[in-house]
Amino acid sequence: MRQHVTSQELMESFTIVPSERELLGTKSGASRLGCAVLRKYFQFEGRFPTTWDDVPREVIRHLAQSFGVSPDAYRQYDLDERLARYHKDQIRQWTGFRQGNTVDAEAIKAWSCAQSRVDETTLPVLTDRLTQRYKQLQIELPTPGRLERLAHSAAQIMEEEFFARLTEALTLDTREMIDAMLTDIPTDTHPPLSLSTLKTDSGRRSINRLEAEVEKLSQLQRLTLPQDL
Repeated sequence: MRQHVTSQELMESFTIVPSERELLGTKSGASRLGCAVLRKYFQFEGRFPTTWDDVPREVIRHLAQSFGVSPDAYRQYDLDERLARYHKDQIRQWTGFRQGNTVDAEAIKAWSCAQSRVDETTLPVLTDRLTQRYKQLQIELPTPGRLERLAHSAAQIMEEEFFARLTEALTLDTREMIDAMLTDIPTDTHPPLSLSTLKTDSGRRSINRLEAEVEKLSQLQRLTLPQDL
């Protein structure tokens, strides 16, 4: 979570609303502040903070002022202790969310791959799609590092599947010609120009250059790519 939060965001996303008062119950002091921070952070991020450094100081001050508690009271609330774990369970039950597991991660990754195009396999797009799916299923988001690894894995799977389908769509002759172009190994007929040769600039105009460019075009035409590729 970014560390700077605007005044408007504080009011809209980090203010305890009447329906959340029941969740806070009779908690007071550091316990009340800690539970409130967990609740609003979870609402905004879809996960709980792992350390207090994850929480913007403006959020802590804003919530502390609304309760009449010292902003420094959070120092008495350990995010790893039993009380915090109990509050997290309360928040999950109250929101209807649950903790995720490896099976969830693999299913959500597969869903994201199925819903994406290979030209959309940028990490920001995939990360956002994974995030939205977690929230849609009401499953607690994994850590940012774990989510990034899921996005990388999804991108790799999509690219591998795309190239596998692409390979199947090509004829055997075309595949052999492309392999020869990439490895500079000539075939029995129509020895192909290498990919590096095909990419060279035509240079100054001359009969020899013209013949070379015609040969490039002829080779590309021999690739016989499917019309619907």
